[in-house]
Amino acid sequence: EENGEGAADFPSEAAAALSGQVGGGQVGGMSLESAFFDTLRRFVAIPSISADKSYADHCWQAARFIATTCELLGCQTKMATSQGKGGHGVDFPIVIARMCANAKGTAHWTGDHLPNHPSEAMPGGRECVVVYGHYDVAYAQHDADWKSDPFEMTGRDGYLYGRGVSDDKGPILTSLYAANELHLAGKLGVDVVFVIEGEEESGRSLHDRSFPDIIRDNMHWFEGCKAVVISNNYWVDNERPCLTYGMRGVIDLEVWVSGPRKDLHAGVDGGIVHEPIADLAEILASLQAKDGTIAVEGIYDGVRELDDTEEERLEAVGLSVETYSKALGLGKVRAETPIDLVKSRWCLPSLSIGSIETTNLSNQFRKIPKAVVGRASLFFVPDQNSEILKMALQKHIQGVFDRRGSSNTLNVRFKQVSNYWIGDTNNHIFTVSAKAVEDVWGVKPLLVREGGTYGGISAFLEETLGAPALHLPLGQASDNAHLPNERIRVHNLLQGKKVLGRLIAILGQENTSPLRTPSRGALDAQGASPPAPMQL
Repeated sequence: EENGEGAADFPSEAAAALSGQVGGGQVGGMSLESAFFDTLRRFVAIPSISADKSYADHCWQAARFIATTCELLGCQTKMATSQGKGGHGVDFPIVIARMCANAKGTAHWTGDHLPNHPSEAMPGGRECVVVYGHYDVAYAQHDADWKSDPFEMTGRDGYLYGRGVSDDKGPILTSLYAANELHLAGKLGVDVVFVIEGEEESGRSLHDRSFPDIIRDNMHWFEGCKAVVISNNYWVDNERPCLTYGMRGVIDLEVWVSGPRKDLHAGVDGGIVHEPIADLAEILASLQAKDGTIAVEGIYDGVRELDDTEEERLEAVGLSVETYSKALGLGKVRAETPIDLVKSRWCLPSLSIGSIETTNLSNQFRKIPKAVVGRASLFFVPDQNSEILKMALQKHIQGVFDRRGSSNTLNVRFKQVSNYWIGDTNNHIFTVSAKAVEDVWGVKPLLVREGGTYGGISAFLEETLGAPALHLPLGQASDNAHLPNERIRVHNLLQGKKVLGRLIAILGQENTSPLRTPSRGALDAQGASPPAPMQL
């Protein structure tokens, strides 16, 4: 079960995609690259969907699979559970694995083992690089939108398709095999600690997950941390490698409007009652102005002005507005210039409405639903305060509802809050990472921010481990993470393994630990605990 037994044989199309691109050392009669792709195939075959409690056993299976893989690749490994704090009342384990340095001149252990309890002391004086990843995946099912089974890795035209190949099972294995190749060659100059969780895609904020407690309870595994490397995002396009130094924060909220005790027949009661969906429609429409800006008073307060250096950095990205629009299947977008395009996506707040759900589950005509909910996400930026933003949203929504004079009931629920993260691009970790990218790809990487959020993890690890964090994306902008037909280019995986190996090698040759005091970054903000969900 741990090894994914029962998964389909590696598809011939994928074998063709890899043809001529494998080589190197041997593992059990199989080349290292062949072993890598076979492991990825079996990993992808496990539907480890953490947001759905019916997949809990599969999440455990994925955790055991990656823990076993870490051990087979030479790590000393521990599986830690949350003791009841996991989502849905299920403990999703975190895998912690340490691969010890063995390069000539390093003081490595021979025969000793890592302690398995926080009360045991970790031998001092050892440096490590921490690599973060997650084994859980976004929801997927084999339907008309997928050209192949999302949990059967398939190769087409040089790409691998399947849920998790890019987010984040592919990058996890890439980093593991990069360190393993250095270890097999006797050239691993620094310990590498892998921390792999199973709730990143659960929809729960960092504060509500088991991750912080487990890390704090196992700090002895991370002694000597000099850098944190995360490969869980993407290039800004399909051609240019990037290093990511910033991400926006996010506030997820639900707006509930409830009315009569049961659904009503529109032909009988229509026109005489305040309809919940009409209240909700006006509230949601009021959140955005016609030009796409957020029409909530105070929502832009605290936005940090960009300095000249960052303006120049954004200009250098040079994304084509026309190309970007076409990639989305749109005739045009609101941005007029390349600099406006990246500023709007990375450096300014945005609000999007994700879904509307009603008690009219059969979507029938001539029915008035008794309750409706709209789900929205506000992305915010440095130096905004999430608590002030929540109050501004609450005030605006309540004001629109009150002006309608409705007899219905309004309930605003803040589901999660994750803060932004900004790294220090002057720090040495960015310098050596840029060198590793250039050594492998032959071009200097772009320094970019990202519109999505991952700041809770990044800032928490920086502050807790006392070392700088860096996002080193492996995949391309067209990888379709969280979407049907998720994919990653084989060339990117192989080159990414070289980049990560080069970075680990460079860090192993240095004696500075840590590389700096962490840059400013707040821990996951604690959102209000939501009331018990209304049943639709």
